[in-house]
Amino acid sequence: MATVDGTPPEGSSTNGQIAATQRKFALLLASPALIGLTVFLILPFLLALGLTFTDQRLLSPNETEFVGLRNYSRLLSVTVLTQDPLEDGGKVVRTDSGAPRYQRVREITRHTPRYEGFRPLTAFHIGDTRVHILAKDPTFIRSLLNTFLFSFMVVPLQCALALGMALLVDQQVRGRNIFRTIYFAPVVVSMVVVSILWVMLYNKDVGLVNKAFSVISLGLFDPVDWLGNPVTA
Repeated sequence: MATVDGTPPEGSSTNGQIAATQRKFALLLASPALIGLTVFLILPFLLALGLTFTDQRLLSPNETEFVGLRNYSRLLSVTVLTQDPLEDGGKVVRTDSGAPRYQRVREITRHTPRYEGFRPLTAFHIGDTRVHILAKDPTFIRSLLNTFLFSFMVVPLQCALALGMALLVDQQVRGRNIFRTIYFAPVVVSMVVVSILWVMLYNKDVGLVNKAFSVISLGLFDPVDWLGNPVTA
C-alpha cells in the first residue's frame, strides 16, 4: 500500500519477497501430494473419461475406435412398452390363477425394430394393461437408481443422526459417559466383527430381530429373511 505522497511504505518490498518465498516454500512442501493426486487420481480419471468415448475392451485384440456418445446412448436408453392381455374369441385369456396372459416380452423385442436391444427393467399394471419399462442396460439403470436412492435416504439421515448424537454427547445429561462409550465403541471394533454381528442379528432362523418381533407379537410374527430379500435388505 502506498503512502499519501505516492511513495511505497518502508519495508514493503522486503515483505513482498518474504511472501513470495513463503508461497514457493508452501508449494514445494505440497508438491509430493499434488503430484500423487495428479498421477494416481486426476490422470486416471481423465483417461477413463476419454475411454468412455471409444469401443475399448480390455481383453479385445481389436484396435480402439472412437464411437462418440454411443456408449452413453446405450447405457441411458429407456423406453416404455404397454401390453394388452391376449384374447381368444374376444375373451381375455387367463392363467389358472385368473391372471391375464400376455405375449412374452422377448418375442416383442426380437421382432419389433423399435424395441431392438432393449430388455425388461421393471413392470407394473394399470388395470389389465401391463406396462414394461425397458432399457438397453437394465443393470446400469438399476444401479444408478439404487445410488440415487441410497444418497437421498442415507446421506440426510446419517448427517441428521450424527449431528444429533454429537449434540447429545456435548450436553450435560445423566449417563453421558455411558452414551459416549456406546457411541465410540464402533470406532475401535473391527468392521468385520460388526458385520458378522449384524448378519447374525438379521438371521431368518435364529436372529435376535425376528425373535424380538415374535415375542412382542406373541408368536404371530412370521420370520423375515431380512438380508435375503432385496426389498428389506
